[in-house]
Amino acid sequence: MFIDDITIARREDEEIKDKTYEREVITAADCYSMDFQTVTFEGCRFIECDFSKASFYECKFLHCDLSNCKLPDSYWKDCEIEGCKCKGADFSNSTFKQTAFKDNSFVYGLFSECTFEGSRLSSCDLSNALFSQMTLRRTKFSECRLTRAELFKTSLKG
Repeated sequence: MFIDDITIARREDEEIKDKTYEREVITAADCYSMDFQTVTFEGCRFIECDFSKASFYECKFLHCDLSNCKLPDSYWKDCEIEGCKCKGADFSNSTFKQTAFKDNSFVYGLFSECTFEGSRLSSCDLSNALFSQMTLRRTKFSECRLTRAELFKTSLKG
């Protein structure tokens, strides 16, 4: 189980690597500043979890619910986020490199001061999300819903 693996990783001061978690309900997990490598979450529901300053390398979140979770200052490289519900999730000041987002709901999501580099967002609902002062480099948005999203001080050139 995920909570058991978090406890062990903290005690041993190690990353969580090469794991798959399916259909778990995870409540109040403290994943602050943890590293995840080639981890797959499928059909998991995260309730009041804190992933602040966590790093994700080659991870997959498939059909998960991360609504209202804390993920600020997180780092994502070569990840896939597909079919997830992330209503009100806080990704502020996070970095996404070569990360693919598909068919997700980020309604009321917070992406202030994020950096997206070489990433793709397709068929995502970004309604009412806040994208202030973002940096976009080689990032593609396709068929995304941006109704009432705020793009304050974000250049869409990149």
